[in-house]
Amino acid sequence: MTNVITDLLKEPMTFGLLYCDVDRLDAVNSSLGRSAGDRLLQDVAARLTGAVPWGCHVARCSGDEFAVVCEGATDGLLMSLAAQVVEAFEAPFHVDGYEHNVGLTIGVVSRDSYTHADQFLRDGHHAMSGAKVAGRGAVARFNPTRHYEWTIDDLELEDDLRSAIRTGEGLFPEFQPIVRLSDRKVVGHEALVRWHHPIRGLLSPGEFIGLAERTGLINSLGWWMLDAVCATFAASKSEGWVAVNVAGAQLGRGELVPSVVRALDESGLKPSQLHLEITESQLVDPTPEIMAELAAIHVMGVAVALDDFGTGYSSVALLRDLNIHTIKIDLSFISQIETKPRSAAIVRGLIAFCDQLGIDVVAEGIETTTQEALLLEYRCPHGQGFLYGRPQAIQPILDLVPGKFAELQR
Repeated sequence: MTNVITDLLKEPMTFGLLYCDVDRLDAVNSSLGRSAGDRLLQDVAARLTGAVPWGCHVARCSGDEFAVVCEGATDGLLMSLAAQVVEAFEAPFHVDGYEHNVGLTIGVVSRDSYTHADQFLRDGHHAMSGAKVAGRGAVARFNPTRHYEWTIDDLELEDDLRSAIRTGEGLFPEFQPIVRLSDRKVVGHEALVRWHHPIRGLLSPGEFIGLAERTGLINSLGWWMLDAVCATFAASKSEGWVAVNVAGAQLGRGELVPSVVRALDESGLKPSQLHLEITESQLVDPTPEIMAELAAIHVMGVAVALDDFGTGYSSVALLRDLNIHTIKIDLSFISQIETKPRSAAIVRGLIAFCDQLGIDVVAEGIETTTQEALLLEYRCPHGQGFLYGRPQAIQPILDLVPGKFAELQR
């Protein structure tokens, strides 16, 4: 493909690029094996080639990414063609007797003033990464203004994170205890992803989670974390539950249920030991697909928790319409219950309300014994915060021998 673009750049012609990412390939590889994934990719390539007109060149760039170079295409034609290609992938694929709903996410770039093929492909990749933030089946045109906000450091860190997700090297979960407030007994843990970069050392989540969200890597990172946490927690033989955060990009794409099933089956973790934490703001207007996924999760016996509760826009409706097991009251309220009567009243009211609905409550961010005493007075059942323990690496929490986690990584 690089040679094709190089040749076209020598000619005074209009052309453009569709940089396509195949959604859900990882799920097929994990559930049916890489040979099935390879056969699916062959079918994807054939359908993609058939969906574009004569004068387009189709090539595979990497494992699940394809590039389509279209001669004579203007900006408007490129966007129309991208929509046409997305529509062509709405029909399912059939591989090894199974039906697979595989979509494309597409970044669009026109020729403009490019002089190098590598730069052209790079910008197509960044446009595709921006489209992935919007979700499966999205199309995004490359935005030079947004692109130039990226530094070389950002680009290098993105490549490193992509490699870490693929190999598991340097990524690991830490676990923060969740306690029963009445006796401080540990009843569960929240798993939090950490990354030990081979050169930069241990990075804080703020240094790479935002990057993962901007580039669309949050989806792959989330599934890696789900597998790793289930395998680790099951191997530890720990009692209680473990909570895993689910990003908005992971919802409504048809991947949640099969990914949870796979993680539970491969780890042996009981469904009742797994909680999926979803930020309330991610469910402001849940689609029918998201509603169906969460209903299926509930039937499986896996609990759904609303994280950062109280900061969204439709709290009561969510408690009415979804099978919510737990709400986690946002720490912005807990930090003020000693000093702001209104925050204290909101917390007290939420606890009483959820008690009537049979919904569990976890107060987040507890740091003082005074906060704990007030929450006990309000009859809050569970709490989490530095008062009870900071997130800890796997060995101190689960007492696994060094190197054990490497054996569990896939």
